[in-house]
Amino acid sequence: MLQVEAMQRQGKATAHDGVVAQAVATVLSGDDTDLTETVGEAELLALERREFMKLVRTPATLDRIDHMLATGKPLRN
Repeated sequence: MLQVEAMQRQGKATAHDGVVAQAVATVLSGDDTDLTETVGEAELLALERREFMKLVRTPATLDRIDHMLATGKPLRN
């Protein structure tokens, strides 16, 4: 997340890029799982679903989806 914040300060990443990066980091880290615990596939899928559902409810994500479907190109918002 430090790198994402640095990229945002440099204008290389948008505020919503930071939101998406945080969601991905949450899934990849297993969220609040202890470092000594193993995270199973079902738990990771549940985390992914939870974070996806949060993102898909945001106007910025919906704008990105609409733009990609309309133009075939990503929207940097």
